[in-house]
Amino acid sequence: MSETHAQTQPQNQWLYWESGLLATVMSLITTPSEAPEYLLLGLVALLFFWGFVRE
Repeated sequence: MSETHAQTQPQNQWLYWESGLLATVMSLITTPSEAPEYLLLGLVALLFFWGFVRE
């Protein structure tokens, strides 16, 4: 992908970011609580951060 194509469709990048974050959160929730809690809190904070950036 060229940089110009990425600039013309920034919303696609947001969808990739959101899908990746959601998949990570889902995997952490479904797996046994082996992952540190601060990691999950950090992902939630990132979701809120990107939510504000999108607006």
